[in-house]
Amino acid sequence: MHNRLLTWLAALGSIAFVTAAGSAIKLNPSTVGFAYLIVVLLISVWGGLLTGTVSSLLAMLCYNFFFFPPLYTFTIENPANWFALVAFLVASVTVNRLVVAARVQADKAEQRRTELETLYASRRAVTPGMSTAAARAWSGRPHR
Repeated sequence: MHNRLLTWLAALGSIAFVTAAGSAIKLNPSTVGFAYLIVVLLISVWGGLLTGTVSSLLAMLCYNFFFFPPLYTFTIENPANWFALVAFLVASVTVNRLVVAARVQADKAEQRRTELETLYASRRAVTPGMSTAAARAWSGRPHR
């Protein structure tokens, strides 16, 4: 529970930091959008699918509210900014999903590696003095 709370606080703090820094040094919207995308990527790696998705939505709202005219409203004046917001949201959610899928695959590969090590250790315990060729013959598997 403590770790999950820390993850959410870090996610919110990271988005707030990008927003504050971008506003303070008057970064252009494109630069801020890439910064938000990097933050969402890192949040997705650390926090998972839900945290990454919520962070994507929050970053998009901050992106609109603080960096697209008219500022400090959720109104979008320039139609091109609709495209930028939608592109940002699609990219951030896609990256989030890919990061989570990669983590799941890595976890499955680690689990398979552990299972294989356990099976190998079990075989060695059952047939301690047997050579590999003899163990294959004993198990009924042909030698390749």
